[in-house]
Amino acid sequence: MKPQGMDAEYKRKEIKSKKKKKTEKFLFFLEFIFLSGMLSVILILLALSPLFEVKSIAVNGSERYSEEDIIIASGLRTGINGFKAIGSSLDDILSFRYGAAEDAVKKDHPYIKDIVVKYVLPDKIEMSIQERVPFAVVPFYGTYLLVDNEACVLETFNGENTKSLPLIKGLKFEGYKLGQALEFEVEENFLLAVDLINELSKSDEKSEFKLLPQVDYFDVKDAENICLFYDSRIIVNLGDLRELGYRIDFMKEILQKNIRKDEKGRLDFTLSKNPSFIPNN
Repeated sequence: MKPQGMDAEYKRKEIKSKKKKKTEKFLFFLEFIFLSGMLSVILILLALSPLFEVKSIAVNGSERYSEEDIIIASGLRTGINGFKAIGSSLDDILSFRYGAAEDAVKKDHPYIKDIVVKYVLPDKIEMSIQERVPFAVVPFYGTYLLVDNEACVLETFNGENTKSLPLIKGLKFEGYKLGQALEFEVEENFLLAVDLINELSKSDEKSEFKLLPQVDYFDVKDAENICLFYDSRIIVNLGDLRELGYRIDFMKEILQKNIRKDEKGRLDFTLSKNPSFIPNN
C-alpha cells in the first residue's frame, strides 16, 4: 500500500502533465492558425503581383487533340497571374497545380487518361498529357464502342465495324458513358479477353503466321469456354485459358498445317487432353 504522501505527489505530477499537454495543443493550434494566415497573405500578394503574369502555355503528349483545343478546355490563358488559378487543395497549392483545369480538360476529352497542369515560375504553364490507346471494339445494341485495355469508352460508331482492332462479344453491361470505364456484370470476362488478345499479339510478334488479324471476333460470354472465330470459318474453343501460351501455339500449328483453307468447323480444346477438330457437315 502506497503512503498518502506518495499518492498526493503522483496526482500533482499527473495534473501538471495534463496541463502541459493542453498548453502544447493550444500552442500548436495557434501556430497552425498563424502559418495558415501567413500562407494566405503570401498567396494573395503573389496573385496580385504583375511579376507572375503568364506569357506562354505549353501542351505536351497530346496526339488526338490540338494544343488550342486543350488550352481552351482548361479555361486558362496567357495574361493571367500564374498563382491566381492554382487549385485550392493543399496538394495543388504545394505543387502549383491547376486541379480545376485538369478536371475540365478530362471531362470532354475521353482519350486523355491523365493530365497534369502546373505553373512554372515565373511566367509559364505546362500541361503534360497521357493518352489512352484504343484496344478493342465492343458491340452494344447496334452501336460499336471503342475501348482501351481498361474498358474506358473512347468513342462510338455505327454501321460496319471497319476498325482494325479485336472485336469482343459476350460482355454484359447496362450502358456506357464516354470517358468512363464500362461496368460489366462479370468483369473477369473482359480481363480474360485482354489476356488472350495480349498473348496472341506476343505470339504473332515471334511468328510468321499472324493469327490476330484473322480473328473475326472473340466470344467471352462463358469464362469456361472462351472462343474466337477464325477466318470466318472456324470456331476455336480455348476453354478457361489455362496453359494459354501452349494452347495458342498448338492452335496456330493446327490451323496452319492440319486444316484445309476451305474447311469449316470447330476446334475444341475442352473435349479431351488434346484438341479436337469437328468439321461442319
